[in-house]
Amino acid sequence: NMVDLLLASPLLQQKPWSKGALALEAIISGGSALSAETARGVKRLLGCSLIQSYGSADGVACHTALDDPASVLVDEQQQALALGEVGEIWALGPMTPLCYYGAPELNQSARAAGGWVKTGDKGRLDAEGRLQVVGRKSDVILRKGVKVNAGELEMLLHEHPQVLDVAVVAVPQASGEGWVQAC
Repeated sequence: NMVDLLLASPLLQQKPWSKGALALEAIISGGSALSAETARGVKRLLGCSLIQSYGSADGVACHTALDDPASVLVDEQQQALALGEVGEIWALGPMTPLCYYGAPELNQSARAAGGWVKTGDKGRLDAEGRLQVVGRKSDVILRKGVKVNAGELEMLLHEHPQVLDVAVVAVPQASGEGWVQAC
């Protein structure tokens, strides 16, 4: 991740951006979610906020606000979830596409009634109603009947001060289940 590489760079110690017209207001990052440790590092080392942009290839777009500390969520039965529960993120609004052009099969699988877009991403709403993206539905590893969310485990491991970066993957076994391995 570029933000983590920036924070680890010895050039960062020069801090030419911390004075006058060169002061940073925010770093904007898109792609996979960044850890709370990365957000704290941006604040501590760069003196600015981290804005995490969330979007999908088919047009859904949203982002965190400058003052954030570091949609709708449904379960597998497509029922709305309470605050704090993890479920699939569905999006609706001016930044969601109307349909897949010439692809009715995609509209059938990735859309719900009323124009909602099924993103395939998993998230939770915090007590203030803010969305926290925790991974993709496809990032779930089945291990001995337990569903392990690779993205959430990566975030947890990333909090350790000796972990610069981490990827959690399933290592296939003959049984059909995967071993959970952190790299």
